[in-house]
Amino acid sequence: MNHLPLNCDLGEGCGNDAALMPLIDQASIACGGHAGDAQSMSACAALAVKQGVQLGAHPAYPDRDGFGRRSLDIAPEALAASLREQVQRLADIANAAGIRLTYIKPHGALYHDLWTRPAVCEVVMRLAAYIELPVVVQAGRGDLPTTSNGVPLWREAFADRAYAADGSLQPRSQPGAVLDARAAAKQVEHLLKFGAVITADGARRPLEADTLCLHGDHPQALAVAQAVRRVMPKP
Repeated sequence: MNHLPLNCDLGEGCGNDAALMPLIDQASIACGGHAGDAQSMSACAALAVKQGVQLGAHPAYPDRDGFGRRSLDIAPEALAASLREQVQRLADIANAAGIRLTYIKPHGALYHDLWTRPAVCEVVMRLAAYIELPVVVQAGRGDLPTTSNGVPLWREAFADRAYAADGSLQPRSQPGAVLDARAAAKQVEHLLKFGAVITADGARRPLEADTLCLHGDHPQALAVAQAVRRVMPKP
């Protein structure tokens, strides 16, 4: 392995979308659930067209106050309606800009709840099946608790997050959970060379991935992206 598509969460109001877009391959755009509005979605779509970057939807629980990082107790029907509205809004804006959505990547708590809340997983997979898009899921977490309804799954590794001994991501509340540019580049280099990451206990854990994530809301996001590109140039 010498290259993985580099994806980044954008449109979240961090002010670095234009600087990050040329460095990535896939842009996951906030579409109103946790962040984002028509203006930010339009701006990101235009940047993606200009830079030849794939565009993905980054829907979340409807929780702007919590930035989508809290699991909500929401009825499946209400969640389905919210996610459908989020993704369709971005799809309409993207189509107007001359670009189509190519994947869905759930954000924050919604992303992690795919494994712990079967009803949530089913809602996401039904939506993806309906609009015929793959879903980005965390690599190394095993099977989902419900059927994917034939939806292709893109397994995602992380450039800027540390891995715990069991292969899960270290909680953000723990020191060192979010990697700086130097540590992120080292992690990516190791993943490309060995197909594995080094976990908190120093062990090498195999990790098969289809795409590689960095977070656009990281204070060092631009430095991380630049460091990753030095070890993994664009093809």
